[in-house]
Amino acid sequence: MAHAVRISAVIAACAFPALGCTSLLGDYEHADGALGQAAAPDGGTGGPAGPDGGTVADDARTTVEAGQSADVAGPPPAALVTGQTNLRGLVVDAANVYFTRYEPAADVTQVPLDGGAPLSLGAGIDGATALALDGAGLVYWTSAASNGTWQLFDAKIGVAGSARALLAPVPAGVPHGLAVDATRTFVGQVSSSGYAAVFSFPHVGGPPATLANGPGKLGDVRERGGDVVWADTANGRVYSVSKSPGSSVVALATGMVQPTELVVAGDTVIWINHGAIGASSISAATVGVAGSHRVLAKSLPSPAGIATDGARVFWTDAVAGELLSMRLDGGDVHREIGGIAQPGALAVTASHLVWYAAADGSIWARGR
Repeated sequence: MAHAVRISAVIAACAFPALGCTSLLGDYEHADGALGQAAAPDGGTGGPAGPDGGTVADDARTTVEAGQSADVAGPPPAALVTGQTNLRGLVVDAANVYFTRYEPAADVTQVPLDGGAPLSLGAGIDGATALALDGAGLVYWTSAASNGTWQLFDAKIGVAGSARALLAPVPAGVPHGLAVDATRTFVGQVSSSGYAAVFSFPHVGGPPATLANGPGKLGDVRERGGDVVWADTANGRVYSVSKSPGSSVVALATGMVQPTELVVAGDTVIWINHGAIGASSISAATVGVAGSHRVLAKSLPSPAGIATDGARVFWTDAVAGELLSMRLDGGDVHREIGGIAQPGALAVTASHLVWYAAADGSIWARGR
């Protein structure tokens, strides 16, 4: 992939439907609502039919309750760093862990997965948020400034101080969610007027394309093949849209409760629904298929972070102090690790589990 160059962007105006951008909540491939439609009162358990012809409630595979999970033996975990307050982004590759912190003038940091000295890829970053790897030697992140603007950065993996700001002029609004493929970066933005938008930035430079916009609040953004997927926490929905500008938005799920923390495995997107303590759940849908929502696990105390290795779903629970996993269909639930003090963000590779413990700001890794 060619190394990214400075991208010229003036995008604030695209966040308004009057300019002809595709609406986040309109232009459906099925008629399950219009702009501002209220979420289903049952929190999503009585919505559209599931893929097997049953209701969404009938699609539930498991309920995780005290004592139901089985502990999984493994090597002892190791703390990679401590004292990292307000961690916001956490990603991992075969060699390193990368993280951002939502603090004034903070570092965006790389630390070896097997332990070692942290490396600052970018210093003095205000309000660093989402983080993503491109698989070709670059790490990307967004930052939210106190003056109501935001910025997109990249840095070379393993090169201290290599961070570069990519947007000029900086756009107004707040970034929510980030995903990267071989040629483009996808960023969600929320404006001060309550409009959300999903933008596609070409790595070679030039103005962004607006993939979708409308009223809402973005919970996360992911990409998969030819599609971008995101959550609207305010309206309780999960959407996908083709990466080709002007495509119709598809409502994968409606009636959710604060859906966030999306992860993608093949053509399946998985997310957390944040309800009251003991009433949260994990759901999934098929990318590009309207109304394909199904429940994987329900009655969860307080799920906080989620990840997948393509075969299993892993999540942390802040109240239970556990890291758990299940198959992509919701079966075979295991408690991987217990006794974690306020676990949060989570990442996984074929060889390691990596998680954040908010109690002391530590990042831990354990071999699988």
